Amino acid sequence: MLDKKRFLVGTSLNPALHFGAELEKEFENLTGKKIDVPAIVPMEGNLGDYMVELPKGDLLAFEAGAKAKLRMEGSSLNVAAALNLFGHQVKLIGAIGEDQYAAALVRYCREMGIDFDPLNRGSETPFTLAARCKAGTTLFCYKPDFRVEDPAFLAKYIRFDQPDVLCFTSVRPSELELVRRTFELAPEGTIKAFTPAIRVLNNPDHRAELLAIARLANVIAFNSRELRHLIRSEDDGGDPIDHLREVVAIIRADGRHQSKLMVIETVGHKGAAAVFAAHGAKDQFFQQEACSVRVVDRTGAGDTFLAAYLGGLAWGWSIEKSLKLAAHAAAENIRGVGGHALVDIINQGYTSVNSWLRHNRLL
Repeated sequence: MLDKKRFLVGTSLNPALHFGAELEKEFENLTGKKIDVPAIVPMEGNLGDYMVELPKGDLLAFEAGAKAKLRMEGSSLNVAAALNLFGHQVKLIGAIGEDQYAAALVRYCREMGIDFDPLNRGSETPFTLAARCKAGTTLFCYKPDFRVEDPAFLAKYIRFDQPDVLCFTSVRPSELELVRRTFELAPEGTIKAFTPAIRVLNNPDHRAELLAIARLANVIAFNSRELRHLIRSEDDGGDPIDHLREVVAIIRADGRHQSKLMVIETVGHKGAAAVFAAHGAKDQFFQQEACSVRVVDRTGAGDTFLAAYLGGLAWGWSIEKSLKLAAHAAAENIRGVGGHALVDIINQGYTSVNSWLRHNRLL
């Protein structure tokens, strides 16, 4: 029997829409408007879709008339969904509004078994409405916006909830102080994990705040592009182990950091590298190969990797075994469509999570 641990998850997500050619026609039929192409960001590996930004009124008109099924997504939900699948107790925290999307979000989380706790309410729920016509699914991407004026309030909330793991994903500039204060006041023994948004990494003005959080964290995860921003490297390649050495040196620069710190760099099809740095001990480096699968959609691979790694640690697994679990989980996720496709793939293809773990020689 695998141990169940308590996770508290919060995040941010930049607003964007994922559209494909067929959906573009449906959008025009429903709203009378054309989507502005070319794309803002090509979605390589994501069913050939592209990203656009649209006024919220257009989204509502589309959502009201589209035939596609509503589905929730977003960095926080991807992490929470994977942790919940692995049997952990998950609470998602953030802000919601007094609108139809708030009700849909709460209902979706409840159906998945995820406890959602809105820390505050505004007039509107912060979200991204995305769509993937090839899968017949509309993706509702929730992006909590921590509008908590007093960081001590959230810290007190977390102390009351007593999570085993506290995880903030895609932390934006406006949330840096809140995350830092929360980490400072978190209960002793809580594993503190976070991933920074790219807007934090590519802006020198946020570097000091980011490093202050990094020195309080136990687990930090980057993809290779994000990590290059932190170490200020323009080299598109390089050895991930060398990158991690630089990151640890930067975090250690003033001598203040957690006694135990894990830094992970995911490198797409090349797998992942990690370093475990502890006071008074030699740094330990790890490399994990990626699993070979047919890629359908890379969305959420990094979120799933982080969630599975934290889930493995919470079970008491070793770093090596937790990284192997993370690699298998991320590989399963990119075989389907959406940020937490892993859930449907395992639920539909296996009798239980344990049977999936045994299939991959993890149990």
